[in-house]
Amino acid sequence: MGDHRHPGRGGLISRRRATVRRCLLAGSVFLSAACSASDPAGPTDGVVSAEESTTVDPPPQTTSVPPTTAPPTTAPPTTVQATTSTPATPTTSDPAPVPVLVASRAPAPGTMPLVLALDITPAERAVVDILVAQAIARLPADSSTFAIARNGAPIATWSVGRTANGEPLTASSRFRVASVSKLIVSLAVLRLADEGRIALDEPVLSQWTPPTSPVDPAFARITVRQLLQHTSGLDKHRGLFFDEGATDWHDAVQQIVALPLTSAPGHEFRYTNADFVILGKLIEQLTGRAFEDAARELVLSPLGVTSAVMVGTHEQPDGDPWYPTGSGRNYMETTGPAGAWAMTAIEALALVREFDASTSTGFLRPETIAAARRGSGPIENEPDWQYGLGLMVFHGPIGHTGTLENALSADVTLPNDYSLMLSTTSEEPGDGEGLLAESGAALSALLRLPDTRA
Repeated sequence: MGDHRHPGRGGLISRRRATVRRCLLAGSVFLSAACSASDPAGPTDGVVSAEESTTVDPPPQTTSVPPTTAPPTTAPPTTVQATTSTPATPTTSDPAPVPVLVASRAPAPGTMPLVLALDITPAERAVVDILVAQAIARLPADSSTFAIARNGAPIATWSVGRTANGEPLTASSRFRVASVSKLIVSLAVLRLADEGRIALDEPVLSQWTPPTSPVDPAFARITVRQLLQHTSGLDKHRGLFFDEGATDWHDAVQQIVALPLTSAPGHEFRYTNADFVILGKLIEQLTGRAFEDAARELVLSPLGVTSAVMVGTHEQPDGDPWYPTGSGRNYMETTGPAGAWAMTAIEALALVREFDASTSTGFLRPETIAAARRGSGPIENEPDWQYGLGLMVFHGPIGHTGTLENALSADVTLPNDYSLMLSTTSEEPGDGEGLLAESGAALSALLRLPDTRA
């Protein structure tokens, strides 16, 4: 789900969403023709070039480099430690073996080697080739990363592009994931609910003390579940989050409670970062810790996610991709828990894995996973998907997308227990849903693969 919008691109975004709906609706009967067709926005809308519109299904020769032009790879493959690939407490009595990841040949001169599982199949490698070509097509302007998992364990990852210092990216480079960050909030809240420390269907005000008394009496009826489902009635508050209306997310919460609701709680779906910054404050109060520290203790450390970090709008950490940012903007500070995390693609897969009962490490109870995947009801003008407890729920695939300035991400798990994380420093094709649509050929190929647990 996107957070950041560009003036004049509403039509493009809605057409991109139509494409990804057509792709994801098919579920396990996912037809590549539905997703690899030319984007409905077309090359004539002034936003997407003809070259970009054909990168979904690139020519095979763009995915590999002859040995004479590739960087030297004479050394034996190096085993790559991927702590997030090993489930901590498998939920099945006969778990699938965890793939061993090794460094393979670099797909292009000056780029990092592909990191692949030793047991990767030709069909899985074909998906990797599609994604590599798609990432290469974005060069040199934009950096990209992806990771693929089978049964919750990574089998491939690659990053390409440059840091702020001009150095090539590596497997440990962290990308801004925008609203994929909401998966962390959701997992934390649901974990606390499983422990009996949060009551999902009780008013949030009975479990959290706001900085000031809410001005709208209806605020007292907002439940934690409604915040997770974006049915709280709170406004989008775009000015607070994206137009410097607040100094940070703590200030945004203080202003939100001082403003009236837009609709009655539970009455309608309205996607807003306001819901998740309030949940961030709830987590802080219940744990007695700053949100980032609480998230590490509750979610990230148990899942083996060690390098994820919340970053500032103008912060450019060493080793991470460069993000062009507008002067004076502060959306990373204001969205905080709802959108400010940066992490590797493999780490993001560890989050979405926990919302699939067949790949979960046991982090959440099975009944909690089922509840999280249950949509809250029809969404106006969005007939083909619903929103669960911090999840976008399509007819089969589930996960989350994210959109911020020069940052698009999509993190989804599929019905056959494959999952895919994508992230780029580009603003094209408009939003996270558009990034999924652009990757339709890879998604189609993934969904055609057999479920190895069957």
